[in-house]
Amino acid sequence: MTSSHFAELMAYAQEHSGSASKRQGGFIAAYFENTDPDEITTRGAANLFALANAHWRLLDSPRAANSPKIRVFNPSLAEDGFVSEHTVVQIVNDNMPFLVDSVTMAINRSGRTAHWIVHPLMSVARNADGSIAEVSTVAAATAAGEVGTKTWDKTCSWVERMRSSGRPAAPWLIRGRMAASATLRS
Repeated sequence: MTSSHFAELMAYAQEHSGSASKRQGGFIAAYFENTDPDEITTRGAANLFALANAHWRLLDSPRAANSPKIRVFNPSLAEDGFVSEHTVVQIVNDNMPFLVDSVTMAINRSGRTAHWIVHPLMSVARNADGSIAEVSTVAAATAAGEVGTKTWDKTCSWVERMRSSGRPAAPWLIRGRMAASATLRS
């Protein structure tokens, strides 16, 4: 990502995040760390902030240990802060092997095509009440000696696929593929 586009995104996020700007700033930096620079340039700061914010809400919501949180939806400006010509699949999960492959296979098996995948690995520290205290890249958490102490490796996967008309396909399609991948973890 070019530094000017990243700086623009971070400035936009700080301006629009309110009291959560420090926590969300770390999340947004980790979220887009390895994203294709052309996508960053094309989509712009406002759109990227809105889609990251949608995923932030999923990450910040309660989740049972060792179980994925999945949302499949057609974005709307009113609910999500952005629109897309694609259906979006959001996943929050513990890091596991072959997650992107499993999700892509589930999408392909449903007769659709994945168009854009964002798959950051991040460290998430939570407060006693379960809310997010801090998010950083795994590399930054490792350098600070925090991995394995107060942080956990998480992955947030964002997949845009061919749009579903009406109600998008159920998350169980993806959960089934993820369950197969989870056996590789044990």
